[in-house]
Amino acid sequence: HGHARPKTHDMPTTPQPPPPPPQVLSNKALAATFPINIPIMLVVFQCVAAVVLVECARKFRLHPSVTYKDFNLDIALKWLPVNVCFVAMLMTSFMSFKYLNVPMITVFKNLTNVIIVVGDWYWHEQVSGQAGGTHW
Repeated sequence: HGHARPKTHDMPTTPQPPPPPPQVLSNKALAATFPINIPIMLVVFQCVAAVVLVECARKFRLHPSVTYKDFNLDIALKWLPVNVCFVAMLMTSFMSFKYLNVPMITVFKNLTNVIIVVGDWYWHEQVSGQAGGTHW
């Protein structure tokens, strides 16, 4: 399809920061030494811990940006397919920690970022700016 002029807007998006090296290394160590062959349990534990921390930050108003609406079953059901895909992504990511070394995982994560940028450019006509932001 023709690529005339890419769509641009004034507001750049902020890319998701990479996970800190200690988190990657600890997940690799836990995946390799986890005594039960159910890696989803470690992912569940990490997710529950994150939810508890965010809920505590919201409840005790630790930061003004931690706000969200109360749980709504209709909205949750609409987002269920996305969440299932997200859990599948977490599982495959965690299984990669079990069977691949850390440098290879880093290469695959960087390749994923390149594929996403190319997909954004091709399907959504989005281009990355020189200053590091993505222009929509």
